[in-house]
Amino acid sequence: IVNDASFFDINTLGAHGIVPGWPGAEIAPSQPMVTQMRNVLNTYQSNGGSYREVVLENCGHSPHLEKPNEFANELRTLLGA
Repeated sequence: IVNDASFFDINTLGAHGIVPGWPGAEIAPSQPMVTQMRNVLNTYQSNGGSYREVVLENCGHSPHLEKPNEFANELRTLLGA
């Protein structure tokens, strides 16, 4: 669901020819959700903050349900930091 070319983004659907009348990428580009989030976090880090990105393989939008043990371990690590 959250990625740089999500099919939940109407403009990504348009780029794939699924939305009739889509005006094109110059006017209506896909929203680069992951890239935007990383840019925000990198700016935060460059201003003295810190973050750690965790990617759980073969996991979708609900890691607490799909990978409960891995999620709990990461949460415990965060809370103990």
